[in-house]
Amino acid sequence: MALAATVFNKQLYLFGIGVNDKQVYLNTYNGLTWSGWAVIKSEGTTDVSVAHVVFNNKIALFSKGIKDNGIYVNWYK
Repeated sequence: MALAATVFNKQLYLFGIGVNDKQVYLNTYNGLTWSGWAVIKSEGTTDVSVAHVVFNNKIALFSKGIKDNGIYVNWYK
């Protein structure tokens, strides 16, 4: 699956989907080091790459649910 990346608050945010658990993961880069992959808390899973946008000083992540094919939004930060 493809990764999604954005710059927000002077950091690089990289989003990916777990191969086995299908959860959304995040890794940030502050210009010196990577934070390491961590799961973004959510109630669902997805089998497609996430889309994102920065709006109102937050990152909105959009994805499709596996079980119902519904479109979901998860606000980060």
